[in-house]
Amino acid sequence: MSSKMKKRKVKPSAFIALFLLIFLFVFAFGYKTYEDGLAAVDFEVDYMSVEITQGSTLYSTLDKLESLGIIRNADIAKLYAKINDLNDIKAGYYEIPNGMDVPDIIAYLQGNNAIIDQVMITIPEGYWAKQIAELLGNELSVSSDELLSAWNDEEYVRTLVEDYEVLTDEVFNKDSKVLLEGYLFPETYSFIKNTNVDEVTRRLLNHTEMIYKKYQSAFDESTYSTHELMTLASILQFESGEVDDMKLISSVFYNRLNSGMKLQSSVTVCYAIYDYSDWKACEYYENVDSPYNTYHHEGLPPSPIMNPGEHAIEAVLYPAESDYYFFIGDVYGDGGTIFAKTYSEHLKNIDKYLK
Repeated sequence: MSSKMKKRKVKPSAFIALFLLIFLFVFAFGYKTYEDGLAAVDFEVDYMSVEITQGSTLYSTLDKLESLGIIRNADIAKLYAKINDLNDIKAGYYEIPNGMDVPDIIAYLQGNNAIIDQVMITIPEGYWAKQIAELLGNELSVSSDELLSAWNDEEYVRTLVEDYEVLTDEVFNKDSKVLLEGYLFPETYSFIKNTNVDEVTRRLLNHTEMIYKKYQSAFDESTYSTHELMTLASILQFESGEVDDMKLISSVFYNRLNSGMKLQSSVTVCYAIYDYSDWKACEYYENVDSPYNTYHHEGLPPSPIMNPGEHAIEAVLYPAESDYYFFIGDVYGDGGTIFAKTYSEHLKNIDKYLK
Protein backbone atom coordinates (compact mmCIF):
# COMPACT_ATOMS: atom_id res chain seq x y z
CA MET A 1 0.00 0.00 0.00
CA SER A 2 1.37 3.43 -0.94
CA SER A 3 2.32 5.80 1.93
CA LYS A 4 0.76 8.67 0.01
CA MET A 5 -2.95 9.02 0.66
CA LYS A 6 -5.06 9.29 -2.40
CA LYS A 7 -7.04 12.54 -2.78
CA ARG A 8 -10.78 12.03 -2.64
CA LYS A 9 -12.40 13.28 -5.78
CA VAL A 10 -15.55 15.32 -5.43
CA LYS A 11 -18.16 14.25 -7.91
CA PRO A 12 -19.22 16.93 -10.40
CA SER A 13 -22.82 16.27 -9.43
CA ALA A 14 -22.08 17.56 -5.91
CA PHE A 15 -20.77 20.86 -7.31
CA ILE A 16 -23.84 21.22 -9.47
CA ALA A 17 -26.16 20.50 -6.57
CA LEU A 18 -24.36 23.06 -4.37
CA PHE A 19 -24.47 25.67 -7.14
CA LEU A 20 -28.18 25.07 -7.68
CA LEU A 21 -28.84 25.33 -3.95
CA ILE A 22 -27.04 28.68 -3.74
CA PHE A 23 -28.75 29.91 -6.89
CA LEU A 24 -32.18 28.97 -5.58
CA PHE A 25 -31.46 30.64 -2.24
CA VAL A 26 -30.30 33.88 -3.88
CA PHE A 27 -33.22 33.81 -6.32
CA ALA A 28 -35.75 33.21 -3.55
CA PHE A 29 -34.24 35.99 -1.41
CA GLY A 30 -34.13 38.39 -4.37
CA TYR A 31 -37.69 37.59 -5.41
CA LYS A 32 -38.92 38.06 -1.85
CA THR A 33 -37.20 41.46 -1.73
CA TYR A 34 -38.73 42.33 -5.11
CA GLU A 35 -42.23 41.31 -3.98
CA ASP A 36 -41.89 43.22 -0.70
CA GLY A 37 -40.78 46.31 -2.60
CA LEU A 38 -43.93 46.22 -4.71
CA ALA A 39 -46.28 45.60 -1.80
CA ALA A 40 -48.84 48.18 -0.67
CA VAL A 41 -47.98 50.69 2.04
CA ASP A 42 -50.49 51.18 4.87
CA PHE A 43 -51.13 54.93 4.87
CA GLU A 44 -53.30 54.84 8.03
CA VAL A 45 -55.55 57.27 6.11
CA ASP A 46 -58.06 56.68 3.32
CA TYR A 47 -55.86 58.14 0.59
CA MET A 48 -52.64 60.05 -0.08
CA SER A 49 -52.53 63.15 -2.26
CA VAL A 50 -49.86 63.64 -4.89
CA GLU A 51 -49.36 66.11 -7.70
CA ILE A 52 -47.70 64.98 -10.93
CA THR A 53 -46.46 68.09 -12.72
CA GLN A 54 -46.18 68.51 -16.47
CA GLY A 55 -42.91 67.05 -17.78
CA SER A 56 -42.53 64.53 -14.97
CA THR A 57 -41.27 61.10 -16.03
CA LEU A 58 -42.46 57.83 -14.57
CA TYR A 59 -39.08 57.34 -12.88
CA SER A 60 -39.04 60.82 -11.28
CA THR A 61 -42.62 60.23 -10.16
CA LEU A 62 -41.66 56.95 -8.50
CA ASP A 63 -38.89 58.79 -6.62
CA LYS A 64 -41.49 61.32 -5.46
CA LEU A 65 -43.89 58.57 -4.38
CA GLU A 66 -41.15 56.97 -2.27
CA SER A 67 -40.28 60.30 -0.62
CA LEU A 68 -43.95 60.77 0.29
CA GLY A 69 -44.20 57.25 1.71
CA ILE A 70 -46.67 56.09 -0.94
CA ILE A 71 -44.43 53.27 -2.19
CA ARG A 72 -41.70 51.35 -0.40
CA ASN A 73 -38.83 51.31 -2.86
CA ALA A 74 -38.52 53.46 -5.98
CA ASP A 75 -35.67 51.37 -7.44
CA ILE A 76 -37.72 48.17 -7.29
CA ALA A 77 -40.71 50.03 -8.73
CA LYS A 78 -38.51 51.23 -11.60
CA LEU A 79 -37.37 47.66 -12.20
CA TYR A 80 -41.00 46.55 -12.38
CA ALA A 81 -41.73 49.36 -14.86
CA LYS A 82 -38.73 48.39 -17.01
CA ILE A 83 -39.65 44.70 -17.04
CA ASN A 84 -43.19 45.55 -18.07
CA ASP A 85 -42.15 48.29 -20.54
CA LEU A 86 -44.10 51.02 -18.71
CA ASN A 87 -43.15 54.60 -19.51
CA ASP A 88 -46.11 56.94 -19.84
CA ILE A 89 -47.64 58.90 -17.02
CA LYS A 90 -50.33 61.57 -16.92
CA ALA A 91 -49.87 64.88 -15.14
CA GLY A 92 -52.48 65.97 -12.67
CA TYR A 93 -53.59 65.91 -9.07
CA TYR A 94 -54.33 62.44 -7.68
CA GLU A 95 -55.74 60.96 -4.51
CA ILE A 96 -54.23 57.48 -4.26
CA PRO A 97 -56.43 55.11 -2.23
CA ASN A 98 -54.93 53.13 0.63
CA GLY A 99 -54.10 49.49 -0.13
CA MET A 100 -52.72 49.90 -3.65
CA ASP A 101 -49.48 48.08 -4.53
CA VAL A 102 -46.99 49.43 -7.08
CA PRO A 103 -48.59 47.83 -10.17
CA ASP A 104 -51.99 49.23 -9.14
CA ILE A 105 -50.56 52.70 -8.45
CA ILE A 106 -48.76 52.90 -11.81
CA ALA A 107 -51.93 51.78 -13.60
CA TYR A 108 -53.90 54.36 -11.59
CA LEU A 109 -51.55 57.17 -12.61
CA GLN A 110 -51.69 56.08 -16.25
CA GLY A 111 -55.49 56.04 -16.29
CA ASN A 112 -57.99 58.88 -16.37
CA ASN A 113 -57.98 59.33 -12.60
CA ALA A 114 -56.63 62.86 -12.24
CA ILE A 115 -59.01 65.20 -10.46
CA ILE A 116 -60.33 67.66 -13.02
CA ASP A 117 -61.84 70.39 -10.81
CA GLN A 118 -58.54 71.90 -9.77
CA VAL A 119 -56.68 75.17 -9.84
CA MET A 120 -52.94 75.84 -10.13
CA ILE A 121 -51.57 78.18 -7.46
CA THR A 122 -47.96 79.33 -7.13
CA ILE A 123 -46.81 80.32 -3.65
CA PRO A 124 -43.71 82.53 -4.06
CA GLU A 125 -40.65 81.96 -1.89
CA GLY A 126 -40.56 84.29 1.08
CA TYR A 127 -44.31 84.80 1.51
CA TRP A 128 -45.63 85.28 5.03
CA ALA A 129 -48.26 82.84 6.27
CA LYS A 130 -50.88 85.59 6.11
CA GLN A 131 -49.99 86.25 2.46
CA ILE A 132 -50.24 82.54 1.64
CA ALA A 133 -53.61 82.34 3.38
CA GLU A 134 -54.88 85.30 1.35
CA LEU A 135 -53.56 83.83 -1.91
CA LEU A 136 -55.20 80.46 -1.27
CA GLY A 137 -58.39 81.99 0.10
CA ASN A 138 -58.90 83.96 -3.11
CA GLU A 139 -58.84 80.79 -5.22
CA LEU A 140 -60.25 77.99 -3.07
CA SER A 141 -63.42 77.26 -1.14
CA VAL A 142 -61.66 77.91 2.19
CA SER A 143 -61.17 81.47 3.42
CA SER A 144 -57.92 83.10 4.50
CA ASP A 145 -59.36 83.56 7.99
CA GLU A 146 -60.12 79.84 8.24
CA LEU A 147 -56.59 78.94 7.20
CA LEU A 148 -54.90 81.37 9.58
CA SER A 149 -57.16 80.27 12.42
CA ALA A 150 -56.15 76.64 11.88
CA TRP A 151 -52.47 77.48 11.50
CA ASN A 152 -52.64 79.21 14.88
CA ASP A 153 -54.82 76.57 16.58
CA GLU A 154 -52.54 74.78 19.04
CA GLU A 155 -54.81 71.73 19.30
CA TYR A 156 -54.90 71.29 15.52
CA VAL A 157 -51.19 71.96 15.05
CA ARG A 158 -50.40 69.32 17.69
CA THR A 159 -52.09 66.72 15.48
CA LEU A 160 -49.77 67.83 12.67
CA VAL A 161 -46.68 67.59 14.88
CA GLU A 162 -47.56 63.93 15.44
CA ASP A 163 -47.61 63.30 11.68
CA TYR A 164 -44.64 65.34 10.43
CA GLU A 165 -41.06 64.90 11.58
CA VAL A 166 -40.12 68.41 10.43
CA LEU A 167 -42.53 69.86 13.00
CA THR A 168 -41.49 69.84 16.64
CA ASP A 169 -42.83 71.25 19.88
CA GLU A 170 -40.65 74.32 19.31
CA VAL A 171 -43.38 75.71 17.05
CA PHE A 172 -45.49 76.33 20.16
CA ASN A 173 -43.98 79.64 21.10
CA LYS A 174 -46.04 82.39 22.73
CA ASP A 175 -44.34 85.00 20.57
CA SER A 176 -45.12 83.31 17.24
CA LYS A 177 -47.45 85.30 15.04
CA VAL A 178 -48.46 82.11 13.19
CA LEU A 179 -47.48 78.72 14.60
CA LEU A 180 -46.83 77.19 11.15
CA GLU A 181 -44.88 80.20 9.84
CA GLY A 182 -41.79 78.88 8.05
CA TYR A 183 -43.24 75.44 7.30
CA LEU A 184 -45.72 76.29 4.52
CA PHE A 185 -43.59 75.38 1.56
CA PRO A 186 -43.50 77.77 -1.43
CA GLU A 187 -44.18 75.84 -4.63
CA THR A 188 -46.67 75.53 -7.49
CA TYR A 189 -49.58 73.33 -6.45
CA SER A 190 -52.73 71.92 -8.03
CA PHE A 191 -55.58 72.23 -5.55
CA ILE A 192 -59.14 70.99 -5.77
CA LYS A 193 -61.24 74.15 -5.67
CA ASN A 194 -63.80 72.61 -3.31
CA THR A 195 -61.42 71.59 -0.54
CA ASN A 196 -60.93 71.97 3.22
CA VAL A 197 -58.40 73.50 5.58
CA ASP A 198 -56.77 70.22 6.59
CA GLU A 199 -56.27 69.10 2.99
CA VAL A 200 -54.69 72.42 2.00
CA THR A 201 -52.45 72.50 5.07
CA ARG A 202 -51.21 68.97 4.57
CA ARG A 203 -50.45 69.60 0.91
CA LEU A 204 -48.03 72.35 1.94
CA LEU A 205 -46.57 70.38 4.83
CA ASN A 206 -46.11 67.28 2.67
CA HIS A 207 -43.71 69.25 0.50
CA THR A 208 -41.89 70.68 3.51
CA GLU A 209 -41.52 67.15 4.90
CA MET A 210 -40.16 65.94 1.55
CA ILE A 211 -37.46 68.65 1.57
CA TYR A 212 -36.67 67.85 5.21
CA LYS A 213 -36.23 64.16 4.36
CA LYS A 214 -34.01 65.06 1.42
CA TYR A 215 -31.59 66.90 3.73
CA GLN A 216 -32.27 64.97 6.93
CA SER A 217 -28.68 63.88 7.50
CA ALA A 218 -27.56 67.54 7.42
CA PHE A 219 -30.38 68.53 9.78
CA ASP A 220 -29.36 65.75 12.17
CA GLU A 221 -25.66 66.65 12.07
CA SER A 222 -26.22 70.33 12.86
CA THR A 223 -25.75 71.66 16.39
CA TYR A 224 -28.91 73.70 15.80
CA SER A 225 -32.41 72.24 16.06
CA THR A 226 -34.63 71.82 13.01
CA HIS A 227 -36.76 74.75 14.18
CA GLU A 228 -33.69 76.96 14.58
CA LEU A 229 -32.43 76.00 11.12
CA MET A 230 -35.81 76.76 9.55
CA THR A 231 -35.78 80.08 11.39
CA LEU A 232 -32.33 80.93 10.04
CA ALA A 233 -33.38 79.85 6.54
CA SER A 234 -36.36 82.20 6.73
CA ILE A 235 -34.10 85.13 7.64
CA LEU A 236 -31.77 84.24 4.79
CA GLN A 237 -34.71 84.04 2.37
CA PHE A 238 -35.93 87.46 3.51
CA GLU A 239 -32.47 88.98 3.17
CA SER A 240 -31.86 87.80 -0.38
CA GLY A 241 -33.65 85.95 -3.13
CA GLU A 242 -30.38 85.71 -5.06
CA VAL A 243 -29.38 82.04 -4.99
CA ASP A 244 -25.73 82.82 -5.77
CA ASP A 245 -25.43 84.97 -2.63
CA MET A 246 -27.24 82.74 -0.17
CA LYS A 247 -24.40 80.51 1.00
CA LEU A 248 -22.12 83.49 1.64
CA ILE A 249 -24.86 85.31 3.55
CA SER A 250 -25.36 82.10 5.51
CA SER A 251 -21.66 82.12 6.41
CA VAL A 252 -22.03 85.70 7.73
CA PHE A 253 -24.86 84.65 10.02
CA TYR A 254 -22.94 81.66 11.34
CA ASN A 255 -19.79 83.75 11.85
CA ARG A 256 -21.78 86.26 13.91
CA LEU A 257 -23.60 83.60 15.92
CA ASN A 258 -20.40 81.68 16.63
CA SER A 259 -18.58 84.80 17.77
CA GLY A 260 -21.36 85.97 20.09
CA MET A 261 -22.34 88.92 17.92
CA LYS A 262 -25.99 89.85 17.45
CA LEU A 263 -27.42 89.04 14.03
CA GLN A 264 -28.64 92.65 13.60
CA SER A 265 -30.78 91.69 10.65
CA SER A 266 -33.26 94.38 9.65
CA VAL A 267 -35.61 91.81 8.13
CA THR A 268 -36.35 90.43 11.60
CA VAL A 269 -37.48 93.95 12.50
CA CYS A 270 -39.81 93.82 9.49
CA TYR A 271 -41.47 90.79 11.07
CA ALA A 272 -41.55 92.52 14.43
CA ILE A 273 -43.52 95.50 13.11
CA TYR A 274 -45.43 93.19 10.71
CA ASP A 275 -47.34 95.95 8.88
CA TYR A 276 -45.35 98.41 6.78
CA SER A 277 -45.47 99.89 3.31
CA ASP A 278 -41.79 100.57 2.75
CA TRP A 279 -38.80 98.33 3.54
CA LYS A 280 -36.99 101.37 4.92
CA ALA A 281 -39.37 101.27 7.89
CA CYS A 282 -37.52 98.18 9.08
CA GLU A 283 -34.33 100.24 9.22
CA TYR A 284 -36.03 103.09 11.09
CA TYR A 285 -37.56 100.95 13.83
CA GLU A 286 -34.40 99.37 15.21
CA ASN A 287 -35.63 100.03 18.76
CA VAL A 288 -38.96 98.22 18.42
CA ASP A 289 -39.62 96.13 21.53
CA SER A 290 -39.92 92.58 20.22
CA PRO A 291 -38.14 89.22 20.64
CA TYR A 292 -37.85 89.30 16.85
CA ASN A 293 -35.62 92.38 17.01
CA THR A 294 -32.15 90.90 16.50
CA TYR A 295 -30.54 94.29 17.11
CA HIS A 296 -31.54 93.96 20.76
CA HIS A 297 -31.66 90.20 21.30
CA GLU A 298 -28.81 87.74 20.86
CA GLY A 299 -29.12 84.58 18.84
CA LEU A 300 -32.07 83.68 16.67
CA PRO A 301 -35.64 84.99 16.95
CA PRO A 302 -38.29 82.67 18.43
CA SER A 303 -39.56 81.32 15.11
CA PRO A 304 -39.30 81.67 11.33
CA ILE A 305 -40.19 85.08 9.92
CA MET A 306 -41.40 83.86 6.50
CA ASN A 307 -41.58 80.66 4.49
CA PRO A 308 -38.22 79.78 2.89
CA GLY A 309 -37.63 77.84 -0.30
CA GLU A 310 -35.25 74.93 -0.84
CA HIS A 311 -32.26 77.10 -1.85
CA ALA A 312 -32.39 79.01 1.44
CA ILE A 313 -32.72 75.80 3.45
CA GLU A 314 -29.82 74.23 1.58
CA ALA A 315 -27.66 77.34 2.12
CA VAL A 316 -28.25 77.19 5.87
CA LEU A 317 -27.35 73.50 5.96
CA TYR A 318 -24.30 73.91 3.70
CA PRO A 319 -22.96 77.46 4.22
CA ALA A 320 -19.87 78.76 2.48
CA GLU A 321 -16.69 79.36 4.48
CA SER A 322 -15.71 83.02 4.77
CA ASP A 323 -14.27 85.72 7.02
CA TYR A 324 -17.24 88.01 6.41
CA TYR A 325 -19.22 89.45 9.31
CA PHE A 326 -21.24 92.12 7.49
CA PHE A 327 -23.20 92.51 4.28
CA ILE A 328 -25.61 94.92 2.61
CA GLY A 329 -27.93 94.55 -0.33
CA ASP A 330 -27.24 96.70 -3.35
CA VAL A 331 -30.87 97.82 -3.47
CA TYR A 332 -30.18 100.71 -5.83
CA GLY A 333 -27.95 98.70 -8.13
CA ASP A 334 -28.18 95.16 -9.46
CA GLY A 335 -29.75 93.75 -6.30
CA GLY A 336 -26.63 91.78 -5.40
CA THR A 337 -24.92 91.59 -2.02
CA ILE A 338 -21.78 93.42 -0.88
CA PHE A 339 -19.79 91.73 1.89
CA ALA A 340 -17.32 93.09 4.43
CA LYS A 341 -14.93 91.57 6.96
CA THR A 342 -14.73 94.57 9.31
CA TYR A 343 -17.16 97.19 10.59
CA SER A 344 -15.15 100.04 9.09
CA GLU A 345 -15.27 98.33 5.69
CA HIS A 346 -19.00 97.79 6.19
CA LEU A 347 -19.55 101.53 6.86
CA LYS A 348 -17.69 102.39 3.67
CA ASN A 349 -19.98 100.05 1.73
CA ILE A 350 -23.04 101.74 3.24
CA ASP A 351 -21.74 105.16 2.19
CA LYS A 352 -20.99 103.91 -1.30
CA TYR A 353 -24.08 101.84 -2.07
CA LEU A 354 -26.90 103.02 0.20
CA LYS A 355 -26.50 106.80 0.40
